[in-house]
Amino acid sequence: MTILFNTLILLSFILEIGVLLYLEFKTWKSVYTPLFFLTVPYFLILILTLLLPLGKLGFINFYFPSILIWSVGLIVFSIPSYLIGGYLTKHGVVLNKKMESDSMPKVILFLATLLCILFIWHLKGISSASDYMVGSDAFGTDFAGQGFWGHIRQLLLPIFVISVFYVKKRDWFLIGLIIIMLVIFFLYQILSWIIIPTIAALFMRLYSGKSKFKISTLFYLLLGVILIFTASYVVALVVVGGADMKDTLLFVLRNFFHYLSSGTLGLSMDMQMGFLESANVETVISAPINIVNKIMGETDMLMGLNKFYLNTGVNLTNVRTFFGTSFIFLTKTEWILFILVISSTIYFLKYCTIIWPNVFTYTIFFFECSLLFMGWFDSYFANLTAYEFPVITILLYLLVKLLSPKKEKIII
Repeated sequence: MTILFNTLILLSFILEIGVLLYLEFKTWKSVYTPLFFLTVPYFLILILTLLLPLGKLGFINFYFPSILIWSVGLIVFSIPSYLIGGYLTKHGVVLNKKMESDSMPKVILFLATLLCILFIWHLKGISSASDYMVGSDAFGTDFAGQGFWGHIRQLLLPIFVISVFYVKKRDWFLIGLIIIMLVIFFLYQILSWIIIPTIAALFMRLYSGKSKFKISTLFYLLLGVILIFTASYVVALVVVGGADMKDTLLFVLRNFFHYLSSGTLGLSMDMQMGFLESANVETVISAPINIVNKIMGETDMLMGLNKFYLNTGVNLTNVRTFFGTSFIFLTKTEWILFILVISSTIYFLKYCTIIWPNVFTYTIFFFECSLLFMGWFDSYFANLTAYEFPVITILLYLLVKLLSPKKEKIII
């Protein structure tokens, strides 16, 4: 009976995804939409979670009813898409204007160069003064995780996306800057903040036609993620901790699968246990609350993190996927409203790319879509970056408009 019930849940979810994505494509005539970004990665990770022999590596069994949270969440998320897309189509709006692109604004190139030089200088100073080893999590926090340098790293995120979008073959200077920025993000030791801006930049290139989608591109992207993931552990455990390389690589393999399945298995285990957390809206939208509190003079900052860690058999996880985390900490009404607000906001950004098809609007749109792309892992809308990134990008646009020579073409 359990096998039949689980099969029905999975098959109905696959059918639902097929219907929703078909309607999405019919509405927007494109796969570059928030619903695609949110749905496809989660579905692939879910299938991997079910197909890979994770039990042999010590992982817990998957609890199929946890899929139902995503089934309901995707239906709610799709409502603004069909309403906004249908309205625009009815009024004859061209939904997929291609972004025009000239050359990289010289102001952005100058800022990229300046910030990379500043970070190299900062790295030299802090590596000699810090009590922590380069490559450790504690060093990453000191280096670019807080205060002035934390905000400067945030400034680098849209600059990185724009740089990758404009880079060409044999543009060695810009390629060098991109590598330096990647090293800065790597030393911060938070893998997500390497993956998310990289995904945003790559999809911008694909959408604009600067790059063509190839299976090899997907392979290299996956290989890059694996190498970055492996390198982060090798630096932390072998270089810093002096661990054995062979044992470390086995540890990395298990933890790579743990990373991929931590959201799905975390939600699965939490739901099976009856949910350990209590409703707390501050966990889901801590960043906007912190912004308001800062304006009001409050000094205590909220942390948008789940404090309950569950052992999936290999390691601990406190992530529950995009819909899972918001479902756990919100009432049913709040959950639906939260989904509708997030969906409506990002589809509004999609509308902005239609009205103002330039590199800055697309940088914001694809970055927010990349946060959805990571929905298989957790919700990133409690993080300040989700709100700071658009503001910084708009300020960059204004700076470019102000300082660029009149003869330099800035599309808007």
